Amino acid sequence: MQMKIRESKFELLRIFSMLMIIFQHALERSIPDWGMLKGAFSFNYCVVVLIGIWGQLGVMIFVMISSWFMVDKQGIRMKKVIDLLLEVMTFCIGMLLIFSIVYPKSINIKLIVKELATPAYKQYWFITTFLAFYLIMPLLQKLVSSLSNIALRNTCIVLTLLIPIYNYLFVNVGDTLADFSYIFIMTAYLKRNPDNWFKRNHRMLLLILPLISVSLILFKLFAEHYLGEALLLRMFTMLRGRTFLLFLGCVGIFYTFENMKSIHSSGINLIGSTMFGVYLIHENILLRGETNGASLLWNKLIPIGQSFKSGGVMFSVHYIISVLAIFGICILIKLLHKFTIEKIYTTNQGLIQLGNKLDLFYGKRLWMTHENEKKND
Repeated sequence: MQMKIRESKFELLRIFSMLMIIFQHALERSIPDWGMLKGAFSFNYCVVVLIGIWGQLGVMIFVMISSWFMVDKQGIRMKKVIDLLLEVMTFCIGMLLIFSIVYPKSINIKLIVKELATPAYKQYWFITTFLAFYLIMPLLQKLVSSLSNIALRNTCIVLTLLIPIYNYLFVNVGDTLADFSYIFIMTAYLKRNPDNWFKRNHRMLLLILPLISVSLILFKLFAEHYLGEALLLRMFTMLRGRTFLLFLGCVGIFYTFENMKSIHSSGINLIGSTMFGVYLIHENILLRGETNGASLLWNKLIPIGQSFKSGGVMFSVHYIISVLAIFGICILIKLLHKFTIEKIYTTNQGLIQLGNKLDLFYGKRLWMTHENEKKND
């Protein structure tokens, strides 16, 4: 009997989301502090605000996909945590070894400590936050399953005020972990109510995204001269951060893919499975550079910033081709890792047994009755 290939449309969405993230990273790493938004209006400015500002949207979609498949489950798989930690470790050590050979002057004690301490050291803010989010997911599952539909709706309203709307004014008190938890709880409500308003109006929600870009273009053209560049940057932060407006756009994109006809493609699923690796490779500190420092990848190897400053339509061609090339190279590197090093630890029986024991210790324990808990102790 032929094995059924799992649904691919969400993997396609995952791929699309990672592309949005890399398009943003290419810009913000090449000219720090969003320097591409500063200066006179140009065609290249339009390219930036049309395709290069959606990294946080990609992050929100990633979290929403994970939440969609986890809200109905009871507990997590600790083996997944182990595998992710080992994946991070292998790429960090691999980068250190490669750079110590091909570019030894980039290596110092401080960088070695940072690489070896990841993800405890927040080199990859997304990976560190996602691990914490995944570990508290059983608590979130328990919470949403215990709430009535009305209570869940009211919880979503309160959290919307406290987290994404508050983000318009300040960084919310829980920062990234609060953002991820909010998306989980909202996703639980959306999935529990399949005929919800957001799904019925998802096409309208999609309009938010081009409106954000158009607003930034119009402000640059007609208002920046009078109101100042600082207000443009403030407006930019408010429009493209993890705020409620962008969350609505995230929901619009998610339902666009969710409403698609079923796709079953082993190729799409394989590429989708490499997206964490793609993130780990292109965002490694040795390639992206220190905070406010020059990026080896986006300044020296691929001078995106220099191309932007030179002006002309060739910037958009250079920008798009460069991002797609890096995306493709990272996929190939991750596939090589997937079929070699990753197989060693994903199939290791000792690690599988450790994962099962940790599941019983934590994730599954939350769902046990008092009687069942006594039997397992």
